[in-house]
Amino acid sequence: MQHELPKETLTRAAIRRDIRSLLHSGMVACAVLLVVVLPISILAVWIVCTKFDHGIPLFEGIESFFLLVLSLVVAAITVKETVKYGLLLYGKRRYYITTSKLVHIKDKVGEYGGRHSEPYILTFASNGEYVVPEKSYVWSKMYPLSYDGFYNYSHIGDEFYLVVDKRGKILCAYNTKLFALQDE
Repeated sequence: MQHELPKETLTRAAIRRDIRSLLHSGMVACAVLLVVVLPISILAVWIVCTKFDHGIPLFEGIESFFLLVLSLVVAAITVKETVKYGLLLYGKRRYYITTSKLVHIKDKVGEYGGRHSEPYILTFASNGEYVVPEKSYVWSKMYPLSYDGFYNYSHIGDEFYLVVDKRGKILCAYNTKLFALQDE
C-alpha cells in the first residue's frame, strides 16, 4: 500500500520563480552569445578574410559584409530572446495552467554521445513533451528536486499541473501528488 505524500501549496508566485529560473538559463545563453561567441566569430572572420586577402579588393567588401551580417544575426537573436523572457516574466500573463496525465518517460542519457544534457523527457496526454531541467522547485521547502528526484517522483498515470506558454510549450510541470494549486 502506497502512503500519500504531504502536499506543498503551489502559488502563482512559486510558478513565476520557476519560470524565472528557467528563463535565467536562457538569458545566460544570450549573454554568452553576445559576449563570447560574437567577438570570437568576428575575429575568426577577420583572420580568414585578411589571411586570404592578397591585394584583391573584393575581400574587403566580403569581410565587412560577413562581419555586419554576423553581428546583426547575433544581436537579433539576443534581442528576440530577451524580449520573449521579459514578456513572460513581466508582461500580461503569457501562460496558462492545465492538468494532464503522464503517459511516457524517456531517458535521454547517452543520446548525445556522452554530452551532458537533460536526462529525462516526460510526455503528457495533452501538450506533448517536457524536458526535465537540472533543478526543479528550488523555492520548495519540501520538494526541491534534481533530475533524479523528479524522475523518482514521476510515474506513468500521474496527474500533473502543466504551465504552458501561448505556443503550447510546457514551461513547468508539477506532480499533483506533491503539490496542491492554490486558487487565486
